[in-house]
Amino acid sequence: MPYFEVVVDYSGTPLPLKLGVKANSSLVLVRAPRTFSLDVDPSVTVLRAARGPGDVVLAFFTSASSYEEELGALSRLITLPEDSGSPGPRRRRVCRRR
Repeated sequence: MPYFEVVVDYSGTPLPLKLGVKANSSLVLVRAPRTFSLDVDPSVTVLRAARGPGDVVLAFFTSASSYEEELGALSRLITLPEDSGSPGPRRRRVCRRR
């Protein structure tokens, strides 16, 4: 059974909300398993390859070294609000499964 079917969301908060995926936003999935799916609002643009920037970038890695190699490229995929005044993302979440 795939990992995503076994894990139960113990908090009750939908995963898209936890990740910050909002209506009319864009979600880029990098190296996502074929079985991975996310129940998002129909107005969300979901890209299954890193073809352009997105409001939320969700990347999957099997090793820390591959993550470190692609970190720079991944950070360039994250779009920022026009009025943020920030040279980079306001917050970054790094989740590692051990």
